[in-house]
Amino acid sequence: MLIEWLVPLITKEISTLKTCNLASIRLRAAVGATAARESGCTNQFPDGYVAPSPEVIVVGKIDNISDQGRAERWINRLKSRKSSAKIIVDYTDHHLARNTENACFYRAALDLCDHVVCSSRMLVQNLASHYNGPTSIIEDPIEVPILAPRKKGNAVPTALWFGHGSNLPYLIDFLCNGYSYSNPARLIAMTNLYPLPEELTTILNRPNLDNLEINIVPWSRDDMVQAAHLADMCWIPAGVTDPLKSGASSNRLLTALALGLPTAADPLDSYQSFSNIYMNLRSNEIMSAITDPAPLFEKVKIAQNIISKNYTDEKIRQKWASMIAKETKHTIQYATS
Repeated sequence: MLIEWLVPLITKEISTLKTCNLASIRLRAAVGATAARESGCTNQFPDGYVAPSPEVIVVGKIDNISDQGRAERWINRLKSRKSSAKIIVDYTDHHLARNTENACFYRAALDLCDHVVCSSRMLVQNLASHYNGPTSIIEDPIEVPILAPRKKGNAVPTALWFGHGSNLPYLIDFLCNGYSYSNPARLIAMTNLYPLPEELTTILNRPNLDNLEINIVPWSRDDMVQAAHLADMCWIPAGVTDPLKSGASSNRLLTALALGLPTAADPLDSYQSFSNIYMNLRSNEIMSAITDPAPLFEKVKIAQNIISKNYTDEKIRQKWASMIAKETKHTIQYATS
């Protein structure tokens, strides 16, 4: 069975997807394509250009910025194959909540698709008023090593934040309106939006942040792991009230916990099953926790046990393989390691 993955790059190798700096490609398309290959299927990644006729097309996250013709090309590709291929949309942000080019693309794609995969329960709920077809939930796998929590011995308590540039507004809102620690502290903030635009740098020069040393550094997976060796805990401000982000997956929370970091986060719906393990970011407790995180280490270990059982690459690959098999009625033999 030939499966075509619509992702914003052209390649013949899954390894190219696995090293991409876009999480939607690394943790979604690369994982699903690996599952398909191990199940006896063949993959192609033509970015919507003419290619051999597939039996399944999986629509990944669109990127209209790097190629303004991509949305039209992808939709035309879906229309041309609608009668002969199953169309599956991997929907990871609620783009339909806003009137944007991405929203226009997803409305058209949903009209053509046979099945939607979402990364969280809330995203399925948010999508319900726009789509009434079959859905599946496939979470993101953890892509970092599991590190035992330990005291770091920092002279200045140190927090870690990491996220795509689209998550920066939530960090800035927290720092400007929710941060009240008066003693010296440090924040390592890792993002793909580096260097920060001047207007964001100016916002962070506020009086309430005088005692917070903010180090903005470019994100990479390896550097994030190294930063976790330095940090005492992780902060995850999130767009709980923002329809675009309220359905975000649990991946950032689970990544922080896998890295051995006691974590304070905003309560996204996907974090609910870990509500007794992470701290509410808006509570007063986080400032005492950054000074002495050790009492939270046992909770981190509990989370890591869950992660190692349910959120590994292999476990998530199995979900992709099962979804494809069920949707296509294709008998596939999944190869486990």
